[in-house]
Amino acid sequence: MSAPDRIELLRRRSFGEVVGDTFTFIRLNLAVILKVHFLLSLPIIIVTAAIFVLVFRDHFSLIRTMSSGVFVDSIAFRDDMTNFAVARLFSMFAAMPVGINTLIVMDRYSRSDTGVVTFEEVWAVAKRKYLPLLGAKVIMAPILFFTGLLLFLPGIAFFTLFLCVEMLIIQHNFPVTKAISRSTNIMSKYFGAPFLQVCVFLGVYLLFIGLMQLPVELIENAASLTSDRIDPTNYMSMALMGLRTFNTVLSYVVYTIPTVAIGVLYFSLREQASQSSIMERIRTIGVPKQKKNAFSLGDEQY
Repeated sequence: MSAPDRIELLRRRSFGEVVGDTFTFIRLNLAVILKVHFLLSLPIIIVTAAIFVLVFRDHFSLIRTMSSGVFVDSIAFRDDMTNFAVARLFSMFAAMPVGINTLIVMDRYSRSDTGVVTFEEVWAVAKRKYLPLLGAKVIMAPILFFTGLLLFLPGIAFFTLFLCVEMLIIQHNFPVTKAISRSTNIMSKYFGAPFLQVCVFLGVYLLFIGLMQLPVELIENAASLTSDRIDPTNYMSMALMGLRTFNTVLSYVVYTIPTVAIGVLYFSLREQASQSSIMERIRTIGVPKQKKNAFSLGDEQY
């Protein structure tokens, strides 16, 4: 028996419906999403952070920051482009497990007869698909990183072209390179509206992250009025460190929202392409060489 308020992922949607179904999906699956993130995503985020701190220890050194005298961000010197790039790269790698695990939850939900997803179901898929999914993200990361580092819109354009990659691997066992190639072919035919929607999803997310940073900036500015050095035993310094850590963890958890929105958009596009394929087949009855729909998967079509 299906859940009474279950949403049907595989259907066409307007932009407003994509937004509405995104928050409905999160509400219905919040418990399993948080459990998956806590058990699978958070450890990888911590390990990623530790690796970057060790590799770039000069940039992340509190001692170096203290010896600099003036209040300088302990993560690194903000005006330094290298530090900006390092922080962006770290954010990208740390967000990978959140995106992977969230989409696995969506896949399990779309296949569930009851509308209920358990951690055990997600873990069973993650054991088989996590490494290919991570490999796909590592291959795509340099393109997204360098295009997004230089200009926002080209990075979003490539992000849109790669929108289907993870789901093609999860749901159809595509090899990584084939999934990237097929996603690019698919989204080049359905690029316009998804590109604008992805811009909105990620733009709102980045705005939220910026607003989360405001209290940290205000506290740092207030502290700089009374001292020109960072004292790690000072209550204000400890509060800043705690707030910054909280903001970092929360930002990755909140990344679930744009990930779910993009997943909902994927299912909407899949249904749109399926309906277009049916009409195309009707129109081409009797035509010897029928052109396959963009979402065709060899012998299987959406």
